[in-house]
Amino acid sequence: MTSRIQALVESKEDLMATLSHEMRTPLGGLKGFLEYLVESDASDDPAERREAYRTMIEAVSQMELSLGNALQLFRSGARATLKPERLALGTIVDEVIRLFTPAAQSNGVRIVSRESTGDALVAADRELLRRVVVNLIANAIHYTPSGGTIVVTVGEDEGGVALSVADDGPGISEEDRGRIFDKFYRGKDQSGRRRRIAGSGLGLAIAKQAVELHGGKIWVESELSKGSTFRVALPRGEAKLGAAKL
Repeated sequence: MTSRIQALVESKEDLMATLSHEMRTPLGGLKGFLEYLVESDASDDPAERREAYRTMIEAVSQMELSLGNALQLFRSGARATLKPERLALGTIVDEVIRLFTPAAQSNGVRIVSRESTGDALVAADRELLRRVVVNLIANAIHYTPSGGTIVVTVGEDEGGVALSVADDGPGISEEDRGRIFDKFYRGKDQSGRRRRIAGSGLGLAIAKQAVELHGGKIWVESELSKGSTFRVALPRGEAKLGAAKL
């Protein structure tokens, strides 16, 4: 009985941390566009104003979806239910970049999107795939200093569909690379202290779970003071959809 109560307490704590993480990302995008409308001349241009409103609606919709997914994630053994469809990964990436552009600009960070040859089509759950892209780009913005650049690349490789998010951040030590996808784990800065970056420490763990649910792989290539590149490989066509537990 004691172990069951402890498991329930931990599950509720995980749920609250996940909700906090999932709400913060679209709220940041929403705030960025509101500041853009207030501080720029966009309010004088009906077309720009409509575009800003559309993106803010997308941010609110993302919060609604994130809330439902987070609740589902921790219900009945914390297993997600996949709803796969045929998707173009590049389209998902473009949507997420548009959502994050104001937040990146306010931090003095530039996001560059690159697409290689091929359609980069994958059989995947739209919301879970979007969650992967959201968390990787949000992570890159947090760690990229002002004046830096984030490069997001989408394409096809020999084994399927590939996504990479490269940043100009402080890099990740060999010790931290082995644990960076663990829940609540934070890497150390060059002084050896844990980094104090906004967020719950769940983003990369959530991304890893979503990728593995689709039969894919996620890893990081990084060196201290040389930035980091997070890479995702997904099966092409009919993905090997399974079940994984965060």
